[in-house]
Amino acid sequence: MKLGKADFNSLDVLLQVLSDGICTDEKGERVDLRQSIILLTSNIGFGLNDLGPGRALGFTASTTEVDENWQETARVLMAAGARFRPEFLGRIDRVVVFRQLNVAAVAIARRELGLALGVSGIVGRDLEVRYGNELVDRIALAGCDPRFGARPLVAAIRDQVSAPLARWISARPGIRSRILQLIVDGQDQLRIDDGAYRTLDQFP
Repeated sequence: MKLGKADFNSLDVLLQVLSDGICTDEKGERVDLRQSIILLTSNIGFGLNDLGPGRALGFTASTTEVDENWQETARVLMAAGARFRPEFLGRIDRVVVFRQLNVAAVAIARRELGLALGVSGIVGRDLEVRYGNELVDRIALAGCDPRFGARPLVAAIRDQVSAPLARWISARPGIRSRILQLIVDGQDQLRIDDGAYRTLDQFP
């Protein structure tokens, strides 16, 4: 549930759920939520928790950065306190503040790229697609937006890798058992090199 967009009537219903674990509709129907885990998300405090240039995340953070992270968390919680009633916040077991992703934090770009290149149209042709850090960095730059985190990442992979590669393969219907190299050239354009055949010992 996107908490920041909910009206106060919805919050009253949610307050009942968080208090008793029971939700009752206007017809008197009851839903037991006592064994449920309820996750609430909100953009409240957005802009207060920007790490800024050169700041680290997680276990790489310095002592100074950890102290600043606590201050940022406190500011976000104060913003939540200004939006929601104390009795509502008091029934939330835990508040987790997620900070904006920076480019260095988007290691998931490599994972998502690997998943995108494992589709049947590639695997079914015994094609192996290889790529270097340059392509991962390019996708991370295009797919990391401070406003939306890593959500645009899938679109960046689709537009910059999957679609061009699909067109390239479609233009070569007979291509089989090749090693394809995805290369970002000097003009920041994607080039596909199919200069090598896969040998038998390269098959999984």
